[in-house]
Amino acid sequence: MKNKGFTLLELLLTVAMIGVLISFAIPALQSTVQNNRLLSCSNKLVTAVQYAKSEAVTQKQTVLVTSQANANGTPNYRVGFDNDSDNAVSAAELLQVISCEGEGITMSNSLGTDYISFGATGFRNDGQGTITFTTCNEKKLGKVFNVSIGGAVSSDDAPSGSC
Repeated sequence: MKNKGFTLLELLLTVAMIGVLISFAIPALQSTVQNNRLLSCSNKLVTAVQYAKSEAVTQKQTVLVTSQANANGTPNYRVGFDNDSDNAVSAAELLQVISCEGEGITMSNSLGTDYISFGATGFRNDGQGTITFTTCNEKKLGKVFNVSIGGAVSSDDAPSGSC
C-alpha cells in the first residue's frame, strides 16, 4: 500500500521556496506603494488647484491653495478664501483640506511660495506666467505640474535629478 501525502522534507522545501519568492516580492511591493502615494498626492494637488479656480469664479472672489506640512511632514493642501489679503487661509476662510498620505513626500514650486492664488476671473493673481510644482518621494522620484496663468494644469514625470 502506497502512502499518499507529503514528507516533512517536501513540505520544508516548499515553505523555503515560498519564503525566497516573498523576499523578492516585498521590495517591489514597497516601491509600488511609494509610487502610488506620490501619484495620489500629486493628483490631490491638481484637484486642489482646479477646485480653487472653480470656486474663485463661482464665488467671484480670491481663492488660495496653500501648502502646509502634516504632522508626518507630507503636504496638506488648504483651499479657501483670502478675505484679509494675507496670502493665507484662516479657519474662517477654509473651504476644503486635501491631505496626502505617507511619509517622505515633499512639494516645491518655481515661485518659492507656499500658496497659489486665483482671482474672480479664474486667472492666477500673481501674474508670473507658468508655475511649476514638483512633488517628490523619498526614492527621489517625482511628478511635475505646470499651472498656467489661466489655471490650466499639465503634468509629467519629474526629470531625473530634479528631486
